[in-house]
Amino acid sequence: MTRVLSILTSNRKTGFTGQAFWAAVAGMRKEKVEVDEVWLPQYDLRPCTSCFACIRDEEHRCVQTDDMGQMGEGALMQKVKTANAIFLADPVYCWSNTARSQLFFERLYPFMWTGTLQGIPFGSVSCAGNQGMMHEASRQFCKLAYTYQFEWIGGLDIHRADLENKLKSCEYLGRQIAQAAIRVEQDGPIKLNHQELTHAYMAHKWDPVYAYIYNLTQGTFDWSKSLPYLALSENRFQDPEAIELLEVVCDKLKDMIRAWNEQDLNTCTFIVNELSAAWTGATWKEFLEKKIIGAGKPSAYRPAE
Repeated sequence: MTRVLSILTSNRKTGFTGQAFWAAVAGMRKEKVEVDEVWLPQYDLRPCTSCFACIRDEEHRCVQTDDMGQMGEGALMQKVKTANAIFLADPVYCWSNTARSQLFFERLYPFMWTGTLQGIPFGSVSCAGNQGMMHEASRQFCKLAYTYQFEWIGGLDIHRADLENKLKSCEYLGRQIAQAAIRVEQDGPIKLNHQELTHAYMAHKWDPVYAYIYNLTQGTFDWSKSLPYLALSENRFQDPEAIELLEVVCDKLKDMIRAWNEQDLNTCTFIVNELSAAWTGATWKEFLEKKIIGAGKPSAYRPAE
């Protein structure tokens, strides 16, 4: 049967965020799907230890002994692996998403190397009760969803002052997620290539093209001040393969900035895949493969399509 993993991160099951959560769950149930309700505070969920065992392990399993580890047999990990869609309702603390929700995404790390969450529908609710900034929290979930290549169904930004008016929207979001889950169970997830994924997310809350240029140019949008160019021109890389990839990065970044300045976003979405793959490959070779991880880059992670 179609299963939607629905996660409530708040310590209060019936608080403001809880009300939004249960409204979304009610919408899912109207679509006749199985709702796997998870109250995250009751699970043993620890920080990633950066041991990289999930990369070295051929099946990319986590070695921690909590509910997201146990070599892939942890209770919460099993729920993630068998879900047709994921929904998460989260309160807003410190003008962003909670530490607990961030921790959950952090522990999805093994799926980064397998790509098995690619195309899984995901939706979120961010609920604030004081200053707000629920929009910032929602943007963070959109960014995290892009990282794992989820199908973004939607993210609701809710303040307690408008909660009653938004409960119907929560129910509707739940129905949308459930319908997407049914489609996945019947036909499998929609697996977009990197260009298609980037193009799709540019219409959502977090723009990956803008973010990628900002990241590599250190906020300047100037190729000559970019991290890859400085690394290449100042001989900061030593590995021959890494240097070769770094040269590709510099060429692609220059082209991407030019396209961005010309507002040619279609070209940007095409270039960002090659750019991302080359930068990932270069930094992996130079800093991670031999010195830190002891393994090559998994083929599913930022492939050059």
